[in-house]
Amino acid sequence: FFDTISNDDLGIWLGKVYLAMRENRHAYVMCDAITLPYFYYYAGFRKPCSPCIYLDNGGVVPFANMKPLIWDKVSMGMGYHYRCRYEFIVMLDKGKNRHLANLSIPDVLEFPSVQGKEKLCPTQKPLRLFELLIRQSTIEGELVLDAFLGSGTTAVACKKLNRKCIAYELNEERCEIAANRCRQTVMEVNCDG
Repeated sequence: FFDTISNDDLGIWLGKVYLAMRENRHAYVMCDAITLPYFYYYAGFRKPCSPCIYLDNGGVVPFANMKPLIWDKVSMGMGYHYRCRYEFIVMLDKGKNRHLANLSIPDVLEFPSVQGKEKLCPTQKPLRLFELLIRQSTIEGELVLDAFLGSGTTAVACKKLNRKCIAYELNEERCEIAANRCRQTVMEVNCDG
C-alpha cells in the first residue's frame, strides 16, 4: 500500500530525527495504536525522568518530553471491528520545552480527513491540521523538515504560513503531486488596514 518504517527500526529512525532537529524544537510523528507503544519504548518514557532514545551506535540521546495527541478524523477509516476514526500524533521536544504558541489547544484535534477529489494520496493529512501544528511550534521564517512529504501538505502549509520547508519523498508520483500543489497555492493577502 505504502512504505513505512518498521516498528523494529523506529528507534534508529528516531535517533536520526533527534540529530536532525535543532535545540529547543518540536517533532510531530503520525502513527497508529500499534506503533504508539514503540514510541514509549524507544523514547525511554517507560519510567518517569528517563527520556532517551537509542541510536544505532548504542548511544543515548535525550528527548525532553513526549506527548501523544489524538487526531480525530471525524469519519471512520477502513477495517472490521471498531473501525478507527483517529490517529496518534506523537509530539517530541528536543532540549528545553519550547512553549507552544497557544496553550489552550486540547490534545484531541478534530479535523475531518481528506475525502473525494481533494484526496491526492492515501495518507494525505488535512491542511488545517498541519497549519495548526506548524503555528503551534514555529514562528514565521523558521524551517520545517518533513521526511515523508506525501502529497505536500506540510509544504503547502509552510508556504501559507511564511515558513521555510525542506521535505523528502521517495515516491516520484507523490513528489509531482506535491510540487503541483505548491505551485497552485495562492497566498492569502490581508488588505484590512
